[in-house]
Amino acid sequence: MGLPSMIPSDFCDTELPRNLNQSDFYPGIAELPPSRPLSENTTISYAIVKASVMAMFKKVVRHTRSLTPPSYEETVALDAEVRAAYDKIPDSFKYKPLTSFIVDEVSIIMSRTTIELLHLKSIIVLHRQYLTDRQDGRFAFSRKASLDAAERLLERQAEIHQITLPGGLLHDKKWMITSLTLSDFTLAAMVICLDLTISIRNGTRMSAYPEDVELRKYLAIVERAHEIWSSSSETSEGRIVSHALDSTIRRVNEFINTSSTAMAAQSWPTSATTNTETPDYLTHNLADQMADFDMIDSIDWSLLDNQIQDPSSIQDFDLDMWLMDTAGPLESL
Repeated sequence: MGLPSMIPSDFCDTELPRNLNQSDFYPGIAELPPSRPLSENTTISYAIVKASVMAMFKKVVRHTRSLTPPSYEETVALDAEVRAAYDKIPDSFKYKPLTSFIVDEVSIIMSRTTIELLHLKSIIVLHRQYLTDRQDGRFAFSRKASLDAAERLLERQAEIHQITLPGGLLHDKKWMITSLTLSDFTLAAMVICLDLTISIRNGTRMSAYPEDVELRKYLAIVERAHEIWSSSSETSEGRIVSHALDSTIRRVNEFINTSSTAMAAQSWPTSATTNTETPDYLTHNLADQMADFDMIDSIDWSLLDNQIQDPSSIQDFDLDMWLMDTAGPLESL
């Protein structure tokens, strides 16, 4: 996610290695034997399968960082390619509940998990730039795609966290959760936090509150992620992400409480004739909130990407400030 690929895939003619076992080779072999089917796991199978998913991720990055903004139709078409590439991989490398390690080797479990995380990240990176365009109905597909992928990523984080706790079934394999994997979880959490922040902004500006069920659903997801990150607050990355999630939770809860108070006040009868006007103190409160929100410009996702990909630099990066700068100041909430 840092520098663009030095060698574009379109200019490469090197083929992927064949799916072969060590036993397929012998002294004096003249040519490579035919590849085994990918459904037959070998020591090279993971690299071959991941290559197809990685190729789509590289294509997504190139698409989103193009100097000439691609059309939305191209984005939707690329989404179909990304999903098709994942659908084509062998079932043995597709996601299964992590408890399936009872019958599978740990290496297989982690391989399929890593591949799925890469696939989900591809979808998020492809669609996240449209999160702010709530007024254009065309982009509703992108918002849903990005949020669904982020939700699934955080579900995987919860699964991994659960089975790697002391006494968990994979508690001695926690070292396999690399910083790269943690950066994927950070990205997913920030996508949902940003969407919640935008929902608050739209609710205050339009004097119409976001769908309560959806707001509470994503709030619960962030709260669960916050519990997980808080448990690793001894690391700088854990503290920073936990702080950003905590701030988002606080803002959303305060917004929900303010909204509930306003709606109750609007329906409160003050005389024999119901008064439908909003009390002055609530009107001023909402007006103050609306004045505090700035219009969202193009999101600088590269700034976030570069920071979360480098654990040594994220300690100097304020994720919560990035959220506030992106979606407008929220001091009045």
